[in-house]
This record gives sequence, structure tokens and C-alpha cells, in this order.
Amino acid sequence: MKRINIILSCLFILCVIISAYVGFAIGNNIKKDSKLIDYSNTTWASIHIKTIQHMPSGIACSITLKNNSDYVIKQNSLYVRYTITEGNSARASEAKFETTGNKLDIKPNEEVLLFCFIPLESYKDNKNIDVTRLQYEIKGYLNEVTTLNHFTQAGYFPKEELQPKE
Repeated sequence: MKRINIILSCLFILCVIISAYVGFAIGNNIKKDSKLIDYSNTTWASIHIKTIQHMPSGIACSITLKNNSDYVIKQNSLYVRYTITEGNSARASEAKFETTGNKLDIKPNEEVLLFCFIPLESYKDNKNIDVTRLQYEIKGYLNEVTTLNHFTQAGYFPKEELQPKE
């Protein structure tokens, strides 16, 4: 019995040593020249409605996306949602509308003009949908498309941006 405990202890210690070595080897294989992402910044992009137009068929808007980070946004998708109100609470709708006009490799401080259309059928005849409180969600990658460099940012468009401009 004592012999089995000694063998199991040795095997456990051997596994710990092998795991540490593998972790060290993998850590040393990470590209040394890749720029480490500082995730303390939570606002990677500024997103604003430039124009909004309420039409008989729905809502059309142009949106500016500006890269506020020090990194290239390699790839991203920007979605617009309306708010659903239930009593005193509000939540984002399940339906989200992807913007068009996007591009790859948005450099720091570069601005891109995007377009979105929310069809009338998606919100008409529903008193709980508040199209005056639109939300955005951006999902993207910084510097390179890897799981480690993925980011998400979401928020509301300011109410003054949601008013049609004359």
C-alpha cells in the first residue's frame, strides 16, 4: 500500500513538471513582435448616428464608426437594435440589424461611414418597442483575428442623435 502511494505521488509530481514545461514552451512560442492589447480601455470605437430618416417602409440611418484605440480593428460587425420596454424596465430586442458599408483594417483614428435600415414590419403594431432608444453593438478583433484579440462594445445612441435633422 505504501509503495502504491509513493508511485502515485511520483506520477503526480511528474505530471506537474510536464504541465509546467508545456506551459513554458507554449508561452515562449507567442510572437514577441505582436503588440499586447491593453484591455483596460473599454471604448474601442465611438459610434454616432450621422443622419436618421423615418420613412413609410422603416428607419434608415447613416452611422459613423471611429477607431478610438491604438490598434487596427482588423474585422468587425456593427449591429443596431431597438429597445423593448416592459413596465418600468427595458431590454434590448432579440432582433438586430447589421450595418452595411463596413471595411477591414480600420486604422487608429480612422472613421468609417456605415448604413442601417430597420424595416417597419419589425416594430409596427408593437407598443412595447421604443424606436426612439436605439442601441448599438460592435463585435470585432484588434490587430489580428484571434480569440484573444476579440472585443465587444455596446451602448445607446444619444437621444439627440435619434431626432431627424431638418
